[in-house]
Amino acid sequence: MKKILLITLEYPPQHGGVASYYGGLVEELKRQGHGVDVVADDGPHWHNPSHPPLTLRGGELLGWVWPRWFKTYRTVRRVLKKQKYDLLFVGHVLPLGTVAYLLRKRVPYVVFTHGMDVLMAQKSWRKRWLTKKILSHAKLIVANSEFTKRCIENARLQKFTIVSNRNRMIVVYPCPEISTDVKTEDVELLRRKLGLVGKRVILTLGRVVERKGHDLVIKALPEILQHVPEVVYVVAGDGPDLGRLQRMVAESALQTPSNSPSERGRNDSISSPARGISPPVPILENRGSSAAAGTRGGDQEGVGGRGGSGGLQPYVRFVGVVSDEERAAYFALCDLFVMPSRQIGADVEGFGIVFLEAAMFGKPSIGGRSGGIPEAILDGKTGALVDPNDPAAFARVAVQLLRDDALRYELGQNAKARVVHEFRWERQIEKLIRSISSP
Repeated sequence: MKKILLITLEYPPQHGGVASYYGGLVEELKRQGHGVDVVADDGPHWHNPSHPPLTLRGGELLGWVWPRWFKTYRTVRRVLKKQKYDLLFVGHVLPLGTVAYLLRKRVPYVVFTHGMDVLMAQKSWRKRWLTKKILSHAKLIVANSEFTKRCIENARLQKFTIVSNRNRMIVVYPCPEISTDVKTEDVELLRRKLGLVGKRVILTLGRVVERKGHDLVIKALPEILQHVPEVVYVVAGDGPDLGRLQRMVAESALQTPSNSPSERGRNDSISSPARGISPPVPILENRGSSAAAGTRGGDQEGVGGRGGSGGLQPYVRFVGVVSDEERAAYFALCDLFVMPSRQIGADVEGFGIVFLEAAMFGKPSIGGRSGGIPEAILDGKTGALVDPNDPAAFARVAVQLLRDDALRYELGQNAKARVVHEFRWERQIEKLIRSISSP
């Protein structure tokens, strides 16, 4: 059994996919008998009495003076003087990988990568050079998806080779930790609180940043509403893009689109091999926005913002950050989970564990065809992939799923079965244990 020290900037009770990844990884390693200590950032987010304290605390790992990682270096070196470890796990290529590289003669290290960190490292000559040093001296490189693994392998396309020995690279997928034990009365209470009784609910849950594609969903809503007038879009989370999205909704108007999704985005439709649905359910011809608006007139005014008879405000709910306990209720009440993420420069979705969390509740997802999302969603089997820059393509698929209960149920059950079978930590961790146990 190995004695391991993990250094990371993100760890529970922090929220987010990376923090969840390391929380699940550490718990499974401990369950299998390995000793794991964690040095993580000790910011204000740590004050959560429901989460057990870490064995070690790093304080604020990054200092204010360049190089910011030097504070981490001193902290980890102090820990290594007191305790002997077989391996050092590094949660981020930069800046924490620099610490592991400088301490490589004391303890071998394993680098974990998540996609965006690798792409960000290619922005400057200095970062590319340093990343090459860090990864080439690692005992093992662990990617969170095949997409991230390809990012490392294909870095040579920019006249820069990071890794020559590909055998030292493996993929360990994230695994959902969310509990599906939620009371029906809690779900219905939330439904009533948000004014969602009798509604079809589309949900996006996560940090509100531009790459997540909330704006694409908002742009697609007028078309969706023409064919599914009872739909409501729930945005759960906070982030720097929230204000822009709220302004989009406030300034919106329900207008007849110039082009029907049946004419645009034809490649973004669903065919289900299991049920042989081909061609997909077509979107209806324009029935006129006034009739649709009349059908929807009973929405609660003010729940999703200021009322407005001609805009999208009655059909969007910004609910803010939700607790771990509330997440289950939101997944349970939604009909469809969506996150049409796109790549913006180096900002990319390395995988998308939130799609697996939705799948645990039997919910199909619509995701953007970018980054590692095609590994989280099997197109036409567990959900659908769309062009993350085409609102009409998104609307076409969303309408099809919202109107076809049988197809939506089938995809949701496929997604749940896949998660239960493939995305369990005891299964994913086997690859890591084999690799770190070898010479």
